Amino acid sequence: MKAFGRDLLINGFYKSLAWEGLDGTIAFQLMKNMKLPPPLKSEYEKYNEAKMLIRALGSKSCSQ
Repeated sequence: MKAFGRDLLINGFYKSLAWEGLDGTIAFQLMKNMKLPPPLKSEYEKYNEAKMLIRALGSKSCSQ
């Protein structure tokens, strides 16, 4: 079984935010329309969660 470490969570967060630059493209629309049954999350759900975390936490540096 693969362990879920801090690095894996951070990488997933940044991969989700990478979709921000593709907004308005066909790839973004395809990703947005994909649906997965719970407990799995679609890339769009992960993207939205990452955006909500940014809003909630602000732009604080990691050292604060």
